[in-house]
Amino acid sequence: MLIEFDHVFGDCLEDFSLCFELKGTTVIHDPSEQTSPSLLSTLVGLEPVRQGEIRLDGTPFDIFFEGHELPRVFGHIFDEGIMLSNLSLQENLLLPYQWLHQGKDDLAGFEEELQKWLEVFDLKPDLNQRPALFRPAALKLLSYIRTLMLKPQFLIIDDPYYLFNKNERSTIFRVLDGLRADQTMLIASADDDFTTGFADQVIEL
Repeated sequence: MLIEFDHVFGDCLEDFSLCFELKGTTVIHDPSEQTSPSLLSTLVGLEPVRQGEIRLDGTPFDIFFEGHELPRVFGHIFDEGIMLSNLSLQENLLLPYQWLHQGKDDLAGFEEELQKWLEVFDLKPDLNQRPALFRPAALKLLSYIRTLMLKPQFLIIDDPYYLFNKNERSTIFRVLDGLRADQTMLIASADDDFTTGFADQVIEL
């Protein structure tokens, strides 16, 4: 996919222009970590574009998503694990999956898919509990699973290692390394693990 930011003004972007082909594993290297979070949030429609235009394969963003479901195109993993506090972990994980499969009575695939990813991440949480009982890092690991279960065309990750200890970082690197062959990814990171020997292309900001 060709992604074009054409003189975009937003919450934190000011006359920002960038054009790149999103393929394989693309890493945005932003040592200041100021621009890249807004770039990703704007790309997935979470921050407004006040002026300028984002085009996807030459089509303006809004027109492109008239014919596509955004979560099936861009699966966004935030730098922090964001969960709804009034829902259990199970309900949080089910919510976007159920939305994408609306109108279908059979959600049996949800449990099978969930168990597969819990094993991949080596997690055994009590999914009936509320998010408040878990560390932010644990919630972020589950947020990876929540997004991966949607099987997006492009996986968008802001600061993959944020909140994680050494062992958790090792888990994340192992999982993402295993995904590289089949999953197109756009990662914003200043970590050498992703900018050296991992990415197919690095974009310097």
